[in-house]
Amino acid sequence: MDRLPRLGRIVFPVGVLALGLQHLITGGFGPGLEAVPAWVAGRTPLAYATGLVLVGGAALVLLRIRRPIGALAIAITFSALFAFLQWPLLLYHLTDPNIWTTVFETLALSGAAWTLAASVAGPGDRRISPDVGRIAFGGALPAFGILHFKYAHYVGTLIPAWIPFREAWAYATGACFVAAGLAIVTRSKGRLAATLLGVMFAAW
Repeated sequence: MDRLPRLGRIVFPVGVLALGLQHLITGGFGPGLEAVPAWVAGRTPLAYATGLVLVGGAALVLLRIRRPIGALAIAITFSALFAFLQWPLLLYHLTDPNIWTTVFETLALSGAAWTLAASVAGPGDRRISPDVGRIAFGGALPAFGILHFKYAHYVGTLIPAWIPFREAWAYATGACFVAAGLAIVTRSKGRLAATLLGVMFAAW
């Protein structure tokens, strides 16, 4: 089981690195995850700056060079995008499932990044409470579950046609999100829930 945290400290930064490179290559924000509205002033420079921070932070973590600084930079970036651009957008689009998905995906990324920052802190580093990442990540999961329930038919269309009972799988996945989120937030079998959630994502 001790290998799982080490695996997460590799898999997550690799994903962040890829996301940062996407920003640098396209000069813009992608349509999902931490997408930024077109009306935001300086959107292109902001996209490049975000890409640089994500790539630089992920590189520091993966190369084990000042890992706490790299992880903290990633966490602050995702948190800022969520707090200043994503969350306010949701208030004006409460019935748009795409906005709900984007906002809570960014919150989940922020939570994962804060968890990473807490896990790589050295003896002489300022400690970051793991509860910050745990609550942010776990708190985002029920939102995904509710979206799976509400839009089960659409989610079913995303599952390969050769898999039977596609809509049932959508409901089952939604239930897994809700259960995992509650377990992680309440610390009731949270480690087991997080492990099974990772297995589910890896299977996808």
